[in-house]
Amino acid sequence: MLAFGCGTNPVPHPAINVRVNELSSSNHDYQDAVGGTDDWIELYNLNEDDANLAGYFISDSRGRRFKVELSDAAVVPGHGVLLLWADAEPLQGQQHLDFKLSSDGDGVCFSNPQGYAVDCIEFSAIPPYDAGTESTSLGRFPDGAGIFQWCNTSSPDEINGSQCAQPAH
Repeated sequence: MLAFGCGTNPVPHPAINVRVNELSSSNHDYQDAVGGTDDWIELYNLNEDDANLAGYFISDSRGRRFKVELSDAAVVPGHGVLLLWADAEPLQGQQHLDFKLSSDGDGVCFSNPQGYAVDCIEFSAIPPYDAGTESTSLGRFPDGAGIFQWCNTSSPDEINGSQCAQPAH
């Protein structure tokens, strides 16, 4: 992608190929560094090179895409993942966001520094499965490119693999 600066020479803008990959709005198992089992969002990098997300934004609202600006600490390794905690506890660390996700339905929007949506997902209430328990996450299969499906087994901070190959029952 090229953009024009003040002169006539194009200024290259590196293409970022990071997508929302998996999320949990009702986490009961996976713990953060302080022992909380909070909501989380996983980003996946489809490129070989690491992606520094400094200046990018993440939000739970398409209408408020500038909600949380990511820092230099937000780096997604090539063909890897970055886990962000949607726990409304930003003082717990740079990977902790200033909002939570609703298990009654919500959204996640990942936007570039200009505020254009790179990837957005809206989801409904968590469906029940197996004797009325809830699904654990909403994930893409294949990673970063497939469709979102409710998953019976979450894989936060890991490649989804086939964890979400079949919709939750």
